Amino acid sequence: KWWGEKRCFLCCGMVDDVDSVRVDLEPSVKPTHLEDARKTSLLDNTFDCIIIDPPYTKELAESLYKKGNVFSSINAFNKEAVRICQTGGLIINLSYEVPKRPKDCDLIACCGVYQTISVAHIRCLAVWRKK
Repeated sequence: KWWGEKRCFLCCGMVDDVDSVRVDLEPSVKPTHLEDARKTSLLDNTFDCIIIDPPYTKELAESLYKKGNVFSSINAFNKEAVRICQTGGLIINLSYEVPKRPKDCDLIACCGVYQTISVAHIRCLAVWRKK
């Protein structure tokens, strides 16, 4: 598999991947780790691939999960992803925000994604490889 054997979803939401580690603050989505995805208890250099898809705005975080008070930049999640990602591993994120280059990572791809042009804002899909 291109994404490796050890996958982690930070801000997992309703992701259905039983072979992965799924981190979220919302108990109703049944994460494997009920904790803040910006600072997890996961071990350093563990995963081949980390996928991050947090709520895109403070308002959305509040309306979906009543978690607007902990909304933050995609960069905070990327920092944690770098810590738990293995050398050569991928960090993939989707956000309204164009992320800063994570420390010790090379940009592999970056593109804009529309879900529905008249309803949603463009999202930035960024793929990084940890050096």
